[in-house]
Amino acid sequence: MKTFDTFYSEYRDRLNSSVQEIASEMSGGPYSPSEFAGKLIAANQMVTLDTLRLYHQWLSEQSEE
Repeated sequence: MKTFDTFYSEYRDRLNSSVQEIASEMSGGPYSPSEFAGKLIAANQMVTLDTLRLYHQWLSEQSEE
């Protein structure tokens, strides 16, 4: 059974993966700090919203049972 801790752990793993992908992508060229920060913020928002959507879906399923 999933718990909030499970969702948080999955969120943290997905966010870490996104940050690593961005760092790998940006290591090949001269990028400004603001461009790097913008990519990190966008990744954080996408992962957070996706996790909240999954958590809300899970809560809805729990209330139906």
